[in-house]
Amino acid sequence: MLSVIANVVWGWKNILKLRDRVRKHVMWKLGNGKSVDAWYDQWNQYGPLCDYVTSRDLYDARLHSTYKVSDLIREGKWCWPIEWEDKFPIFKQLKIPNLNDNVEDRCIWRAGNGIEQNFEVRQVWNDLRCNGENVNWSSVIWFAQCIPKHVFVMWLAV
Repeated sequence: MLSVIANVVWGWKNILKLRDRVRKHVMWKLGNGKSVDAWYDQWNQYGPLCDYVTSRDLYDARLHSTYKVSDLIREGKWCWPIEWEDKFPIFKQLKIPNLNDNVEDRCIWRAGNGIEQNFEVRQVWNDLRCNGENVNWSSVIWFAQCIPKHVFVMWLAV
């Protein structure tokens, strides 16, 4: 039982190491704004607002770190302190999104080439893996009818 727990912990630790690499690829398309974290999610072209606003700023403004984008808009206006536009110049440039209560927020993947698309494991793998050079002997070892155990030993030997 202990080895299973250790393996799970090891796996999660390694997944968490990828956070910074993955973060720049995950974007949100706003629908109703009720699922997207206002401070920590990437929902605008400038990046997460937590890159600009500290938890102390939120506390002083009586805003919560758990706010969603929809919580920051009241009657078509931002509901943060007006002085934030001087303190954080990027806030002057932030356009108020048009939220639609009938449309859910969507998480999308920004591929390495900058194209935004639906999340696909294949694309995530291609964007995150380290691409080495193709070697001329790879087709000798890796082919459709290969026996994985034999291929692995051969690959180590070469």
